[in-house]
Amino acid sequence: NGRCLSRVIPAPLFADTRRLWSAVGLAEPELERARPWFAALRLMFGLLTQHGFTIDRGVDKHLWHRAVSDARSIAHLEPMSASLDGFASAPIDEQVRFLAMIVQQTEMVASDFALTIRSWRERRCEPLAAILDHRLHAFPMMFTRIVRERNEQWMPRLLEFARDGIPTLAVLGALHFVGSYSVPALFHSYGYDVSQIDRAV
Repeated sequence: NGRCLSRVIPAPLFADTRRLWSAVGLAEPELERARPWFAALRLMFGLLTQHGFTIDRGVDKHLWHRAVSDARSIAHLEPMSASLDGFASAPIDEQVRFLAMIVQQTEMVASDFALTIRSWRERRCEPLAAILDHRLHAFPMMFTRIVRERNEQWMPRLLEFARDGIPTLAVLGALHFVGSYSVPALFHSYGYDVSQIDRAV
């Protein structure tokens, strides 16, 4: 809407955001042009990089390159921008609270990400469900759109994959596998049995 970030969020939060923005090595001129949700994501990825987590080492990137190398057919469940749309379309008050969480609870942000990875590797759903429940409680519109609504939007395509008899690997984020409206729960609602494969990754 053309408004500077410093005019959209409280002055103390902007001061904290500005300090962290500089600390993670982001260009200061970009900050004023950022919407709260975008500033939060930039800071989150900056913080995670400082803690040793990098996008290039993600499982999705590894599997993508493996599929290309093996000449596998690759399809997208949604447009590339869909995951960002949930953040961008959230009410401004949720965007500001989300930014405040990233800026003011930096250790929690990093520890939650580490817990997500550890829980996935250990095949423990409870910690993942707790993280999702916290996000849904704190940012209901934002995370309903990011998780529940996307799960529901994916199901027609996922059901096609399940019915065509061709072995298919769908790569989804960890939080899409827990909760009442998770992808496994939705498969159950369509009469499918879903089981966990105990295989080292």
